[in-house]
Amino acid sequence: MSLLSFLVAVTEVTSVTVCNIFDVELKHIIAEGEGDTSIDAWAQKHRDFWESDEFRREIQDPIFTVTSSTKVVCVSFRVVAISS
Repeated sequence: MSLLSFLVAVTEVTSVTVCNIFDVELKHIIAEGEGDTSIDAWAQKHRDFWESDEFRREIQDPIFTVTSSTKVVCVSFRVVAISS
């Protein structure tokens, strides 16, 4: 089976922003489509995941803690093509 058999979509990155977790723009949070409507709710959901035992094991940092200065990378993209 070729790699093309797995192709679902082609995307184009339209912007990349690095900022503190509480400085993520609300329009980016809404565009993620996960139902968050506030920065605080979005940040708490991500904090809960990043401070979970499972995530800490994965990154091999048992005391990883999210703070107000934790950096996040916000990537926006557009779909260029969808495979049929």
